[in-house]
Amino acid sequence: MPRGSVKALKFIRRRVPKDADPAELEAIATVERQVSRVLLEEVEPQMAAMVLKACNVIREEVNGPLAQKHEHSGPDGGPLKVSIEINLAGGKK
Repeated sequence: MPRGSVKALKFIRRRVPKDADPAELEAIATVERQVSRVLLEEVEPQMAAMVLKACNVIREEVNGPLAQKHEHSGPDGGPLKVSIEINLAGGKK
């Protein structure tokens, strides 16, 4: 598989909004065609990354950005320790 194929698959999986207008639908169809060309290695290797980047920009304009995954850990990669203090007295200091 050419470099960037995983990102290319994410482009195609992203759903087009139900309220997309005809111009947006055509833009997404173009993105899908270009991503397919990259996956089929019909795009020269030195151009593949640039084509995928352009496809990503178009896709984000229509669909919005892909959700980002964030993981957090405590010191040395261990679990986070969380504590919550609740003042039930309700008094002001």
